[in-house]
Amino acid sequence: MIYHFALGMDLISLQGINANSRTAADDTFKFSGTKVESNSVWYTKSGSDLLILGDVNGDKAADFEIQVAGVSALTANDFWL
Repeated sequence: MIYHFALGMDLISLQGINANSRTAADDTFKFSGTKVESNSVWYTKSGSDLLILGDVNGDKAADFEIQVAGVSALTANDFWL
C-alpha cells in the first residue's frame, strides 16, 4: 500500500521487476493505462484508491498488485519503468 502519493512529484519504481519472465533479459514494463496487456502495468479503481497490476509472464493476468491510497488516475509519468 502506498500512502500520500503526490502526482507529478513521486514515482513508483518497478525497475527491479523483470517485465517478461520468459526471457533472460531484464525487460521493462510498458504502461497500458486501464487496458490489460501482456507484460505491462495497468491500473483499476478500487473504492477511493487505485490498484496497480502487472503481468510478467505474458498471460494478461496480474502477477502482482500495488494499492495506492487516495489517487484517482495515473499516467506513465508516475512510474519509473
